[in-house]
Amino acid sequence: MKNRRISLPSDNNFWHRKKRRSRRSSRKSNSSGDILNTKMLRLMVDLMPSAVYTCSPETGDCTWVNMRLLKYTGLNLEDLLGRGWIEAVHPDDRDSVLEMWNTTFSRGEGSSADYRMRRFDGQYRWFLGRAGPLRDARGVNIRWFGTCIDIHDQKLAEQRQSRQLHIEANEKKYRLLAEAIPQIVFTATPKDGITYVNNKWFAYSGQT
Repeated sequence: MKNRRISLPSDNNFWHRKKRRSRRSSRKSNSSGDILNTKMLRLMVDLMPSAVYTCSPETGDCTWVNMRLLKYTGLNLEDLLGRGWIEAVHPDDRDSVLEMWNTTFSRGEGSSADYRMRRFDGQYRWFLGRAGPLRDARGVNIRWFGTCIDIHDQKLAEQRQSRQLHIEANEKKYRLLAEAIPQIVFTATPKDGITYVNNKWFAYSGQT
């Protein structure tokens, strides 16, 4: 049996065509991977329990928000882009939030602030807003990222505690004043009757 001679193509164009096909296949594979990664990233961001947004490094304008923020506000994407998002912030908080963002943007540093944001039903809830720059390997800011975390229940609990501490501090101050004056002092309510008497009453009445 004779050995069959196998000849390989000597035309360089053959190898160039093969390399081009390989590069096209690689680019197609990378492109598909990029699309998949982008879809996965957006899905992960939309599933996060907090609102997420991005802003332009050139202008500071909002360029994208996740589905969580759209559902909470009930607004369209176009309504929140640019500087439209400020309309969802409570009127009493807008000036301070804008001042904070302008300072953060000009300095190129991250920051955070508490503010109220309007829900789709018109109710306002407290949020903790955070924003920070994303930098490339050279340290150049290529995008701003921000999050809004609902802290409404925590904020109300802190306010209740603050009010209670304020009330207790006032009561202590007035009790010290009541004990310092030479007259009998008492407090009473229609429901409970006398709720407090100072030591002058005990000294006068002999009661304990």
